[in-house]
Amino acid sequence: MVRLVKNWLALSLLLGASLSSFSAIPATGRTNTSSSLKITVRLYIEARVSLRRINQAKKLTAHIFQKVGVDILWLDCQISPTQLSADPACRHVLGPAEIALTVSPQAAHRGLREVACGFAYQSEEVEFNKYAEVFYDCVEKVARGGTIAPHQILGYVIAHEIGHLLLNQKDHSSLGIMRASWNRQDLEHAARGVLSFTKLEAHSIQANAIARIGR
Repeated sequence: MVRLVKNWLALSLLLGASLSSFSAIPATGRTNTSSSLKITVRLYIEARVSLRRINQAKKLTAHIFQKVGVDILWLDCQISPTQLSADPACRHVLGPAEIALTVSPQAAHRGLREVACGFAYQSEEVEFNKYAEVFYDCVEKVARGGTIAPHQILGYVIAHEIGHLLLNQKDHSSLGIMRASWNRQDLEHAARGVLSFTKLEAHSIQANAIARIGR
């Protein structure tokens, strides 16, 4: 039996909590300017989210990964709860350089704790994990705090979950995008577009992308 591990992203506004300056990739920089590292993300929208907001989130997520030298190619396989794509590529078996990501209405629909904004399915029995999910009710709750726009929090949560898959690990970082819980300062960094992967994470993501593409 495949053993699955769920990686939680719990977004909490911790008043008074702060981070010292961290060694992350600058918002305007890249560690690799090559566009040869391409990962395809099949996107399934099961929550009621406007197409404009989805496209804004996709653009932000792609920008986050471009800064670490990986191009995200989006394949819209389900653009609304009732509208599936007729693209035959959506029905093919996922390849190593492909990820399937679902935006679901609520964590409760999966029997998960309410605080969860997303998770990545990970198995120790496969070489490359490919499945992740984001919960839109959590995204909306965080956005209602007024610190960050809904499309921004959605884009960053998607980046966090894809990050788990491309880092090939269930662990979280003590700083940046891959923190298990984002505090108020993290959300402020995200709102300004400066919440990033660390340099070490950037190199690991590139290495994993190369390994996936090579298969």
